[in-house]
Amino acid sequence: MYMNKKGALFATATVLIVFLWIFGNMVVKINKENESSIKDVGLDTIDLIRQKTDSEYDKFFMLKGLEYRLNSALIDFSSENKGLNKDDFNEKFFEYLKKQEEFLEYDFNLVGDNLEFNFKGVEGSGTINNINQCQSEVVKLSQELLQQKCSYELGAKGPCNTGFDCSGLVKWVYVKSDSGVNSFPDGSWIQADWGRRNGLVVSNDIGKGAVLEVDKLEPGDVVFFRGSLSTDNYGEQLGIRHVAIYIGNGKIIEAAGKNTGIIESDITKKKDYRGAIRVCSNNFKERTGMFGSDLIYDYMIKQTGKVVTTEGLREIG
Repeated sequence: MYMNKKGALFATATVLIVFLWIFGNMVVKINKENESSIKDVGLDTIDLIRQKTDSEYDKFFMLKGLEYRLNSALIDFSSENKGLNKDDFNEKFFEYLKKQEEFLEYDFNLVGDNLEFNFKGVEGSGTINNINQCQSEVVKLSQELLQQKCSYELGAKGPCNTGFDCSGLVKWVYVKSDSGVNSFPDGSWIQADWGRRNGLVVSNDIGKGAVLEVDKLEPGDVVFFRGSLSTDNYGEQLGIRHVAIYIGNGKIIEAAGKNTGIIESDITKKKDYRGAIRVCSNNFKERTGMFGSDLIYDYMIKQTGKVVTTEGLREIG
């Protein structure tokens, strides 16, 4: 009887150990799958998975972001243009893109089944001849977008009727205003890293150790925050998830979220400040961008299948 009880306990323990081993492996497998699949969720996940600061990563994420936006445009176009043969579809999609304001800044051509994009001196180029003008123009356009009550859309880069996400608002304001800036990085993470590498940081470093010093901020400064989703588990990262434009007197203008759109906020009431960069400065003058050479990017036009867009995985047509 004693041996039977002992044997039963041993058998139960063995089953429990096997169960825990299987469960543990399942958890590890799920975590690994989540880590790999998160890269395909949408444009703003570039903020989560970026772990290095070299130009190869900048190139990858810039082009991946462009791919997501092109895929979104392709979804919209294909839903309204069914039944076209391949050549007509490609040509009409090319003409459609040329009329979309978010793609006007790109130099691209139709080559067979591909759209060929040519990036010259990309991301962060321009010449600021007058710092005061740069600051006033940035603040002016930010306030105009605030008054227009533009919406928040994940991954959106403007114009107002399309909406903005936080980094899209910052990029739009600098490039579209008379600031002297011709091009600007995408993504809050990349904007912060780019500013740090190019000597644009205000008063102290970018990242978790940054201390808010409102008296050292100037209108037009780009300010960063952790936001609602932490990035602490992704290696060599700054913990940045949100970005806004400082307009002076302790106020910022930000694309805050789906329910609020573009709003004005008090920076001292924001949580998790992560630092600021000053683009309207002499340090920006004559910058040629983060890449030392031109880039060619080929986007293959599809008529069927699934693609990753700013909203996740979606079906064409």
